[in-house]
Amino acid sequence: MAYIPSWFTKAKLGVFVHWGVFNHMFLEKGVPVDERPEGKRGLSREGTERRAKIFTCENFDMDQWAACFRRWGARYAVLTARHSAGFPLWDTKIEPERSIMTMSPYKKDIVEQWCEGLRRAGLRVGIYFCHRDWGDPDFCAEMDGEAFKEPDPAKRAQAWERYIQKRNAKVKELVTNYGKIDQFWADENWGRTAEQLHSQEMIDIIIENQPGVVLNNRYGLPHGGMHSNPEQNVPTIHLKPGDQYFEMCDLLVDNSPHWQYIPGERDYKRKEDVLRFFIDCITSGGNYLVNIGPDPTGKIPTKEIAILDYLGDFCRKNEEAIYGTHAGLERRFYGGGSTMRGNAIYLFAVERGGEEIAFRGIRNQIGRITRLDNGEQRAFRLSGGRPTHNAPPYVWIDTSADQDENRPIVYKVEYEGNKLDICPW
Repeated sequence: MAYIPSWFTKAKLGVFVHWGVFNHMFLEKGVPVDERPEGKRGLSREGTERRAKIFTCENFDMDQWAACFRRWGARYAVLTARHSAGFPLWDTKIEPERSIMTMSPYKKDIVEQWCEGLRRAGLRVGIYFCHRDWGDPDFCAEMDGEAFKEPDPAKRAQAWERYIQKRNAKVKELVTNYGKIDQFWADENWGRTAEQLHSQEMIDIIIENQPGVVLNNRYGLPHGGMHSNPEQNVPTIHLKPGDQYFEMCDLLVDNSPHWQYIPGERDYKRKEDVLRFFIDCITSGGNYLVNIGPDPTGKIPTKEIAILDYLGDFCRKNEEAIYGTHAGLERRFYGGGSTMRGNAIYLFAVERGGEEIAFRGIRNQIGRITRLDNGEQRAFRLSGGRPTHNAPPYVWIDTSADQDENRPIVYKVEYEGNKLDICPW
């Protein structure tokens, strides 16, 4: 496993921001236009200009965004500096005629504001960069009937080499012009080999200019990243030392493939479900990267703010059980999920059907158990176990005083001894 900076494994919660000029910024007959190439050579310049005109950013205030991220409990954030439409959100000198500085009425460097605003708020800086660029003729191939065929680099060697040179130059701008970048998030490597993408060249450019940066694994290389990025699905694993770290990306919108803003009403997830996904992530040992999609003016949808304010309230009340922890007991010992730090185990009681919750597997003597958000002590009892086999008993926690609560509660279990002694069966 590649070394991964400790700030990242301690952070637990990040905000993913999909914002920019995308192909489905418009509706056709009430249906979002899919983000796909629209012509025989990818996205037309005319189409990109049409979209860029409504990307006004008039309500964009990076300090307000960063304040929201902190309120929601995030420790870092990732911006789509360039998505597959190939529209850079920075003052690029590589094809500057196709960027926010020339096509959008805003004409300001968003990446610069992003980096500076996050640092002012004490947050780590993440940058997203897509391997694809549907707006670059050197990347795109011809249409085959109704299907878009991405290029075979071997058949278009000169065009592909030009594309790789431009891509590398844009990556270098991002990692040299904006101070320290804490996370570089590459995407959409599918359909290409690492050799075709010149992935190692790209990684070398990033690491040479940003030593210590966190890299994800979307380069097509077995050693090309520090963490995986499952999408909208918590891995059914329990991270142990030596395992590859994971960062689960999640949408707030239900039943949608679109990560960006879509005009009109959207079917949002219940705030309780979003909190549950977050708990599942951190108790499995990973990070939760939750996505928002501001509109073209820079306004964050009110429903997204409400959902993440709910998540942030939980994080503030239970931060000891979240940041700087690692995966707790395996699910066979406690089904609700838990984290650990020092000589404490933090049990996340998401569903409490009765007046007690139970866990097992710990041979250490239990000192005391408290409800984390208010410090109130909770009684507990022991039952079962097999002393002759050194199998510890079940620990039953009295949660009767908390039955009227309708949100997850965290219980802090303090045990004696410097090392947790867990029964292997």
